[in-house]
Amino acid sequence: MNCTPATARCPAPAAASSTATQPAAPGRRAERLHSLPARSLTRHTSPATSVYSASKAAVEALSRTLAAELGPRGIRVNSIAPGPTATDFNGGAMRDDAGMRQGLAGQTALGRVGEPEEIGDASATLASDGLRWMTAQRIEVSGGALL
Repeated sequence: MNCTPATARCPAPAAASSTATQPAAPGRRAERLHSLPARSLTRHTSPATSVYSASKAAVEALSRTLAAELGPRGIRVNSIAPGPTATDFNGGAMRDDAGMRQGLAGQTALGRVGEPEEIGDASATLASDGLRWMTAQRIEVSGGALL
């Protein structure tokens, strides 16, 4: 992927919540992909996660609304909903607690928790030209969690 200010096709950071475009080359529309973080908790429920789940549902609604608002400018907006991933979230519990990892792995079709690089791979794929027609979508990257 060519990522220069002249082409204005650089993906935004995964945690972005607003959109800014750079000028495109003359005769070319600005096109920037924003990948907003959502969560698989909008598809299923867990006790004591109501506020957290609601905030992620809001991110999904925001990404669809931004897609509609920014689409005429050639800007694509999608959200990624990662499943259980070995990160520092929740004090690194999914990364560091073998018992938790095993329990969560048993809830996924692939039988393991994800790695941060796998979420990054999904984001990079969304930024590729192969998905240039995709916008306003929630992409779950969860290893088939809680099917």
